[in-house]
Amino acid sequence: MQQLRYSPKEYGGFYLAKPKAGSSGTVDLDGLVAEQIAAHVAEFPAREVELVDITTGNQRGGWCRCCSHPGTATR
Repeated sequence: MQQLRYSPKEYGGFYLAKPKAGSSGTVDLDGLVAEQIAAHVAEFPAREVELVDITTGNQRGGWCRCCSHPGTATR
């Protein structure tokens, strides 16, 4: 599991990291929220971006190609 975080000073923008203290979990999603997310994804389809991935064990982080939405940082 990875989290998308933002640190312009340390990583130049968005980066992937492990959850704090190794925590993870699930939450119920309200139906109205699910509808809004579906509408957003339909209007703004995913596209490929490159993000710093500090979960690689490399102190400076590696790069990960993943899908994201327009407006997110790219390398």
